[in-house]
Amino acid sequence: NDLAMNGAIPQYLSCGLILEEGLAFDELDEILHTMSDMAKAANVQIVTGDTKVVKKGEVDKIYINTAGIGMIPTGIDIGPHRVKPGMDIILSGAIGDHSIAVMGQRFGLDLSDTLKTDCAPLNNMVHAVLDKVGPQVALLRDPTRGGLGTVLKEIADQSQVGIKVEETTIPIHAEVQSVCDILGYDPLYLANEGKVVLVVDP
Repeated sequence: NDLAMNGAIPQYLSCGLILEEGLAFDELDEILHTMSDMAKAANVQIVTGDTKVVKKGEVDKIYINTAGIGMIPTGIDIGPHRVKPGMDIILSGAIGDHSIAVMGQRFGLDLSDTLKTDCAPLNNMVHAVLDKVGPQVALLRDPTRGGLGTVLKEIADQSQVGIKVEETTIPIHAEVQSVCDILGYDPLYLANEGKVVLVVDP
């Protein structure tokens, strides 16, 4: 997704695994098959990697580190330098699902089965947009750590423009908003893993 936010077409991934001694083989097998499925969905190849086993208690089951390589097609020009007053900001979907779903698992919250992490590869969607309206897209960002609010501030700072936000137009699922109200979180600052923010020339 980091590559896609720069307009690149991801092609190859490396994958490093740090495994806790005693990790169940079935659990590792499930993780690796899921990684393979997601790589195929994203049209990327996992081409190299490394595995290290450490003593019990040194890691929490498994740490996974990846690095990607991609190519930026000719003619793609995306960056803060292109953001100008009068442009629109498009958000690809509801925010906060990932953080609340993770919290639900971690703290045993009684959440509905419909609330799930939004983890997903964004490259296919991003390049479908760029193929159709590429010159109109000035900037792409994925609102991960720090959420939408942090991304919008970064865009404003880097581009030296002001951003008008109409909070009532930001999609937030009712269950996410309810948990935020109870726990005192602002959904604008919750991490997302499968959303993209586009700044476009209307």
